[in-house]
Parts: sequence; structure tokens; C-alpha cells
Amino acid sequence: MMMAQGNFFDKRAGGITIAQSPESAEFKVMPQSAINTGNVKFVMDIIRMSQFLTELVIQRHQNQRLNSKD
Repeated sequence: MMMAQGNFFDKRAGGITIAQSPESAEFKVMPQSAINTGNVKFVMDIIRMSQFLTELVIQRHQNQRLNSKD
């Protein structure tokens, strides 16, 4: 329940919530609980999640560099 409440507050603060796909999780109930809240924006396996997070960091870094040149 705490995780479900936490992702609700993350979303309200402008964050994104990513859950591991239940099929790839050792304990399927944990990511499924988060997904069931309706507040999860992305569901992916753990390999794709690491790639996604790397891409997100790179993209945000590039955006900050562009914005700092204004």
C-alpha cells in the first residue's frame, strides 16, 4: 500500500512512475500492485528500464544545456 501511495504523490509532483513488468519480476504482486493504482506511466522489463532511465537522464541533461544557453 505504501508504494501505491508513493507513486500517487510522485505523479502529483510532476514525476513519472515506472513499474517492472509483472512477467519479469520475481514477486509479481509488487509491480502489479503499483500498476493497479492507475498511476504507473510505463511498464517494462528490467533491461528496458535501465535503458529507459539512461535515455531519460541524457535527454534531461541535453535540455538543461540548451536552456542554459538562453
